[in-house]
Amino acid sequence: MAAALLAKMGYNKKDRHGLRLAYLTMLLRMKGKLDNARLALVRSIADLYYEPDAAEEKSIMQEFMNMHPEEEETIMELMPAWERWGYERGIKEGIEQGIEQGIEQGKRAIQETAIGRMRSKGFSDSEIADLLGLLPEDMARANSDAT
Repeated sequence: MAAALLAKMGYNKKDRHGLRLAYLTMLLRMKGKLDNARLALVRSIADLYYEPDAAEEKSIMQEFMNMHPEEEETIMELMPAWERWGYERGIKEGIEQGIEQGIEQGKRAIQETAIGRMRSKGFSDSEIADLLGLLPEDMARANSDAT
């Protein structure tokens, strides 16, 4: 809890870097002494008050790993802010990818419906391709999707 309290107390911005290194050192020492739930509580409270930004944290993380190269895996486990940023980035990328896929599926569905309706009205594939501005591979895909 000392690390969380230090983060909450007023400190100079120049002390911020040293404070974070001291906090990480304390966490590294506590890793084997606390169960995961208690360690997660300490990490989350300290990060809540410390409010690290990605660039600063990356620099501190690199310095800390250089100080303790044998503890790299343990150090990564002690970085909830990084976990959170990775999780948030993954969600954002997943949503963006899902939207893109949804748009593409929607376009194909509209295209297939238009092609089917035009065929039912007697239009040839070349007329449909010309009217809808489709390429031969679009028509081939529509033909394979219809079967």
